[in-house]
Amino acid sequence: MGSLSKIGSSFAPGLSPERPLEDLPSIWGRRPSWQLPLRWLIAPLLVSLAVIANSLGFSLDLRAILAIAAAHPVFSALITLAYRLSDRSAGTTGYDRMLLSTEVLVDYVAMFLLIHFTGGVFSPLTPFLIFHVILAGIRFPGGAAYVFATWATLGIWGLYFANQSGWITSRPIVHEGVLLHPESGGLEAKVALVSLSVTIFLAALLVHQIMIGVRSRVVALSETTDALAMSNRKLGSLYEIVRVIGRERHLKRILDRVAHELAGIVGNAAVAIGLVEEGGRTLRFAAAEGLPDVFTTSTIELEKSPFHERVLRGETALEGRIDLDHSHQLRGKLADLGIQSILLAPLRVENRILGTLGIYATQEGRFHDIDARFLELTAELVAMAIEDARTNEEIEALVEEKTRFTLQVAHNLRAPLGAALGLLDLMTAGHLGQMDPRQLETTERVMTRLQALDEMISGLLEIGRSRDWGQEIVDVRVDPAEVARHLESTFGPEATRHGVSFHVCAEDGLPTVQSGGDLVMRIAENLVSNAIKYTPAGGEVEVRFERKAPGQVRLLVRDSGIGIPSSEQSRLSEEFFRASNAKKHTALGTGLGLAFVKEAVERHRGHLFVASDSGLGTVVAVDLYEKRPVSPVADTAPEIEGRPVTFIGTSYDRPSPEAR
Repeated sequence: MGSLSKIGSSFAPGLSPERPLEDLPSIWGRRPSWQLPLRWLIAPLLVSLAVIANSLGFSLDLRAILAIAAAHPVFSALITLAYRLSDRSAGTTGYDRMLLSTEVLVDYVAMFLLIHFTGGVFSPLTPFLIFHVILAGIRFPGGAAYVFATWATLGIWGLYFANQSGWITSRPIVHEGVLLHPESGGLEAKVALVSLSVTIFLAALLVHQIMIGVRSRVVALSETTDALAMSNRKLGSLYEIVRVIGRERHLKRILDRVAHELAGIVGNAAVAIGLVEEGGRTLRFAAAEGLPDVFTTSTIELEKSPFHERVLRGETALEGRIDLDHSHQLRGKLADLGIQSILLAPLRVENRILGTLGIYATQEGRFHDIDARFLELTAELVAMAIEDARTNEEIEALVEEKTRFTLQVAHNLRAPLGAALGLLDLMTAGHLGQMDPRQLETTERVMTRLQALDEMISGLLEIGRSRDWGQEIVDVRVDPAEVARHLESTFGPEATRHGVSFHVCAEDGLPTVQSGGDLVMRIAENLVSNAIKYTPAGGEVEVRFERKAPGQVRLLVRDSGIGIPSSEQSRLSEEFFRASNAKKHTALGTGLGLAFVKEAVERHRGHLFVASDSGLGTVVAVDLYEKRPVSPVADTAPEIEGRPVTFIGTSYDRPSPEAR
């Protein structure tokens, strides 16, 4: 369970309306890449307009205007270089704002110079001062638009008073010797300046109010996006928990995986799952993530912990300052770990409470109602998984008890049966005296019956051993080609005696298969023995080892025998079951062969398919893996050689020995 890690970040990301502007979309961060190239167009545009105005008869100070136009690209180059250098480091938002402020101030200086050389307060360029006010309102938070409006107003009024004081003289707008505006010191100039100032501040007011609305909507959108992202994470994690529950069948592994997955969702928080013990007076921790053993090995006595009693009555308990809550039995241990916030939900199945699912954090008041609802939903899934796992383990215990009983009975019968067969063998061989034909016939009939019983006992022992998942199987590498050679030498003579054509082949280059002992060999022997037994003389049995997919080998046993009625194929893996036509074909047979094959294939985490019908022969396919999977791998085979199949299901409910 490990030591307590740092616990403190919020379950869901903070969605405060006071979010710093650095976290907002890019209009408040890096400068849009299209704005810098536009600066390079200003100088050519300015030169073009000056040349056109001069050619139309306007009297301009071309030298001054061209000097400003020439200086502008130099400044633009410096600004562009500064932005590119800032790209190399993180956290450049403040630096960007400084660059933008410098850029606007220099632009204002250039604008006032151009206004000075193109008519002063009556210059046609004065309305362009509003553009920077609008830009400031968009790019900067707070009252930046008013600051820029103030700069523009002070600048244009300063230019006016400088002219009135005689410090400077703005160049008037003259066309072919005619002055196109009133004297700069008259009433008209004051009215124009007041109108311009009012317009600038109205623009600042409008853009400021508009951007307040835009910013609030952006913050709301960001909050919604964060909430949706967190919801998506939670749904994805719930899906993963459902997958874990569907894949695992044993309680301890389910709870460990759920605790691990849930800890990943809440982020830097601890998770613990407690189960009510028999008697309902105590609660013990069955799984935990991020909590030390000193905590998880504790037993909670419900009489001493009203906090947990509330949860076991069906409430979801949320506490943001556990140090102030004296109803929690382990308050002292929690304080030692620095834990402040706890959220517990009941593990409820119908009207029964199985235990608690809890998350723990060091941050005060970390969890909220939305977290409680999510934990309640998770707890419902976990509770159902606990109930299913307990039921499965009870069934497994019954199956194991049945298997032990079967093995014990079969073992106890084996010794006296072996002695009886040995005695009958001596009698039929004449070692105990000669018997007349009638006695010999009776003895041989008894011997045949006892041999059938011995075969059944062998089958029971074989199935019992294959079901003993508690006994670790010794892994060996099995070469399919070697198994093919063994089948050919072992069953070739038997097939000849039955008048059945027998062929065995294995593809070249097949990988070896990870198997337990001789399980693959016994699977193949059972299938081939059945194929020969239920194929009449003149028929054919074919065995093939072939590659199904990378890392997989398929054993295919095909015969032209009596087949299996489709209505009876669902019972093929039942012990002692024999198809109706099989009983008519021969009295010999125990009905245990395919049951063993199913158990052995399940032990390999493989898949077993049968394609057959009455009178049409049978094809059995066994898919095995080069490396036996720890967890089951889904597989389907809708047809084999163009024939519909019956999937002899393997539940994989039982763990492999490695997982125990």
